Amino acid sequence: MIGYDVLQVVHFGTYASRTYVVILYEKGPVYAWFDCYMAKDDWIMTAFLFNTKADQILPPKMMTN
Repeated sequence: MIGYDVLQVVHFGTYASRTYVVILYEKGPVYAWFDCYMAKDDWIMTAFLFNTKADQILPPKMMTN
């Protein structure tokens, strides 16, 4: 891994969010989303998904410029 970019954070109310990222590797990018939930005083990850194909991870709205 040589770096990453946070593409967007979508809040589902006060206690839940989804974060879209691209993880940068020397041989190419990996796209991912992470669902997080605020439990007491800490965020916990409740789900994640990743793929080398952006259209399998990112919403269609993010795929157009």
